[in-house]
This record gives sequence, C-alpha cells and structure tokens, in this order.
Amino acid sequence: MIPYSQRVMKFLKTLMVCLIFPLVFVACDQKTDEEEVGGGKAAADTHEKVYSEYFGMMEEALSSMGSIESKETADAFLAKINVMVPQLLEIMDRVKALPEPSDEEKNSAQSLHAEVMSRIKLKQNLDRQLAETRELTPEAKVAIAAVRASFGSGDFGVNMKVISRQMDAIYGLKSY
Repeated sequence: MIPYSQRVMKFLKTLMVCLIFPLVFVACDQKTDEEEVGGGKAAADTHEKVYSEYFGMMEEALSSMGSIESKETADAFLAKINVMVPQLLEIMDRVKALPEPSDEEKNSAQSLHAEVMSRIKLKQNLDRQLAETRELTPEAKVAIAAVRASFGSGDFGVNMKVISRQMDAIYGLKSY
C-alpha cells in the first residue's frame, strides 16, 4: 500500500498537470496585439502615443543635462542624446504619417506639453541651485561647456529644434 503522503503528492501532480496543460495550449494560441494588427507589425500609432514618446524624450534629455558634474557624466549624457537622434527623426516620420490631429488630440498634446515643460523647468531650477553649491573641477567645467555647445549645435540639438517647431505647428504647442 502507498503511504498517504505519496498519494497526496501524486494527486497534486496530476491536478497540476490537468490545470496547467490546457493553459499552455491556450497561451500558445493567443496572438499579441502586434500580431493581430498587421502580421507582426507594431500596433497602429496614435497622436497620443507618438507625442507622448516625443515629450518623454524631450524631458529625459533636458532634465538630465543639469546632472552633469564630471567628464564621465558629460560623455554618458552625449552618448545618450546621440542615440536619441534617429529616434527623434522616426517619431517625426510617424507623426507625419498620421491624419491631421483632432481638436481633442491637440488639446491633449498641449496639456501634456505644458505639464512636461513645467517639470523640466522645475528640474532645471533645482539643478541650477545645486550647481551653485558644488565645487566642480576644471575638467568638469570644460566638459559641461562642451556638452552645452554640442547640445545646442550638435546633431541632437539641431534635430530637436527642427522637430520641436514641427510638433509645435502640428499640435499648436506654446513655445517656451
């Protein structure tokens, strides 16, 4: 005769197989949103999706600029924003592929833009106050100056300005 504990374990194993096995078949048969939309292509873009990505990138770049305090952080910042350049261009292509935004979509974009810009300004003001209290090495000061110059006139800065003007025109955004 099989001991009680072994019978319970055997029963639990059987129960688990009976419960999990059908779920495996169901899970394998389910399509993702991407597959349902267009044979593996990404889900359709919306104005909200695209301008949210753009504003997120803008906030990430402009907010993190004030945290540069050494040559290493300056180099990391430049590497990060240079990776963003093709992403910015791709976002603009996606916006242009969409139909004209509705008034509701424009209002939503304007609200999100104002919110993002207020967070950026707050972060930049805090960074400015912190910068006044910390001692920077001459190397760090040179690196920060190089980042600011590159940010304004480099690939990222130029593309950000062009795309910002286009986004402003499409969504009626307020310039800051």
